[in-house]
Amino acid sequence: IDIEEITISLSRKDFNFRVWDFAGQEEYFATHQCFLSSSSLYLLVWDVTKKKEYAQLLQPWFENLVARVQFFYIIVVGTKLDLLKNVDIDSACDQMKSEIQTLIETIPAVRSLMNSDKYFSLRLKICFVSLDTKCQSYSKDIDKLKTEIYLLAETMTYDGKQNGEKIMGKLFPQIYIKLEEKINEIKKQKENNSEVPIISREEFISLAKSLKCDNDDIFQDDDLEPATKFLMNT
Repeated sequence: IDIEEITISLSRKDFNFRVWDFAGQEEYFATHQCFLSSSSLYLLVWDVTKKKEYAQLLQPWFENLVARVQFFYIIVVGTKLDLLKNVDIDSACDQMKSEIQTLIETIPAVRSLMNSDKYFSLRLKICFVSLDTKCQSYSKDIDKLKTEIYLLAETMTYDGKQNGEKIMGKLFPQIYIKLEEKINEIKKQKENNSEVPIISREEFISLAKSLKCDNDDIFQDDDLEPATKFLMNT
């Protein structure tokens, strides 16, 4: 997994994203579910020149998401649009979008979810981008994708509903941020010493209670569950 941080800006406030890039090979599919979070926005990226393979590439992700995450926001991104030859790009995109939508709706787990969740279609987007930076449409495609990411992130809520509590911009106690930083330090130390990066529950609580913040915020016993969820979902 490659992890980077990016910022996307529109006319409103900036959104900072921590991007996790998962390997797409089939042998890694079983491990992906360990990292799924209800507070994430998912981009499923596939090569449009391998049209015959998109079903086997996309279906496992949707099945994992439905099984592991109650509400999820997702953008299916077709890349290498510039490599399609002897076709009308707009028509090809419309056709692929329709085929992807049909595929998604035929996945049993997704179909069941759609029947019970009227907001599902609002949390799903499909777009296409060129890969070659020299391609005439490259900048426009990437800008459109950034806009789609921003606008969908802006709508994200914890219960998946339009009027629910927003995920982006939610404030957390400073002590949770300090705890995350300290755990990352311990993780690096253990890895450098060839140790398994694991601490016990007691060590976790002791570590949290030892931290101090500028605003005199301290870790309480009832912070354990929300702090753990914060670390898992951010």
